[in-house]
Amino acid sequence: MMKNKGIKIAIISILLGAVFYMLKSIGVFKEDVEPEKISLLQSKLSISEIESESKCSIWSIKTENPTIAYSIIFKNEGSKNFKDYPGILHIIDNTLLEGAGDRDASELKQTIIDNNIRISVDFGNDKAVVSVYTISNNFDFSIDIVSDILTKAHLNPQKLEINKQKALMELKQSKFIGRLLADSILSQEMFDKNHPYHRNIDEYIKKIPTYTKKDVDVCYKKLFASEDAIITVASPLNEEILYKGFTRLLKNLSSVKKNNFEDGKQEITFKNMGKSKHVELDTSQTSIVFVLPGVPKDSPDRFAFRFANMILGDHNTFFVNRLVKDIREERGLTYGIGTLSSNLDLFSGLYGYADTSPENVQKLIERTRVVLKELVEKGITKDELEYHKIAYYSRHTIASAQGIVEFVNSCRMDNIQVKYVNNYLRNYLNLSLEEVNRVIKKYYHPDKILFVTVGRTVNKNKEKTVK
Repeated sequence: MMKNKGIKIAIISILLGAVFYMLKSIGVFKEDVEPEKISLLQSKLSISEIESESKCSIWSIKTENPTIAYSIIFKNEGSKNFKDYPGILHIIDNTLLEGAGDRDASELKQTIIDNNIRISVDFGNDKAVVSVYTISNNFDFSIDIVSDILTKAHLNPQKLEINKQKALMELKQSKFIGRLLADSILSQEMFDKNHPYHRNIDEYIKKIPTYTKKDVDVCYKKLFASEDAIITVASPLNEEILYKGFTRLLKNLSSVKKNNFEDGKQEITFKNMGKSKHVELDTSQTSIVFVLPGVPKDSPDRFAFRFANMILGDHNTFFVNRLVKDIREERGLTYGIGTLSSNLDLFSGLYGYADTSPENVQKLIERTRVVLKELVEKGITKDELEYHKIAYYSRHTIASAQGIVEFVNSCRMDNIQVKYVNNYLRNYLNLSLEEVNRVIKKYYHPDKILFVTVGRTVNKNKEKTVK
């Protein structure tokens, strides 16, 4: 059995090596490479900008698939712009598919299913994202459905009370789910109360019952306003059809004048770096979350910083990153541990997570610091650099319309202009060993990690108990 496993590993290594030298031979890793040659999509990725009557920016990617995927990102419309209405996005989240236009909740959901349309709405700190996927022939109909959901949601008083109760129930339950509670505590430990990312579940629970229909109406219009919309679409449809459909949608959206939070108006400081916080909760597993401040959002070091995270603990490199090898495979301290590279407007850095038994919490935290310390002191190796370039390249070989939209959106959120999208991956593929190790030494400080743990502890000196 072990022999077969060894043979498989050897074969995989040979194949990866062959891929690397093939990519190298065609100029993927050369500084003077033409943008077209390093695009993972090559002939498939043809992006054009569609003019809109509003301020909305529309990017269209031509595909040959009979499906269409599009996203509408409402930038600057995440939780950071609703500080005056703490928790209200939880009400809106429960309202979106509960009836819109001429359809009640059951009719709306059945219509979406019958027409093979997938719709999701996600709220983050900085933005709200509406994602749609369907067959191309359904584009116009999907626009009508999305328009109803974003502009004609059923917000009658009776429905509002039901949705407020749903939101309250979800928030109250989250106080007894380790990871969710840990994330909330982490934001409170790291950010001052007035910081846009400060999240307090108790405050949300207190405020939600007080909101009126007028409050929800105001926030709904503010949330889905055309002036903040960024649209990305991948489809075989011509630009005229796309223009007419999105123009119809944008005209239905509100055009509310808003005073959005501006990055330069608040000094961004982080609290309690290098410390740890434990919250007692009666669970079988203790949830651990941690954060490490990183590079400014638009710093040229951001690419090397994110690349280093692929080697440290990125969830996309689960079986080959250092945290998993050391903490999971060699020591069996957790089933899963991972890190994410954050690229928010007001915080860029690393967020990490793990779950373990109470008796292993301190061991896991200590090993995390040790792995990070070794990364800083010894740096990454040439083999790691080359392997993860190949892995990164492979992950971004995109075939589906959804995958294309996700990839292009990541470029757009990184403020990459349309003409440079095909060149985006070059920022990672041309990183040198010296550059990555320089950035690691500059930003990856083990003594600056903030840890939050939620669960039972073997230590009787309990800092705080959640009842």
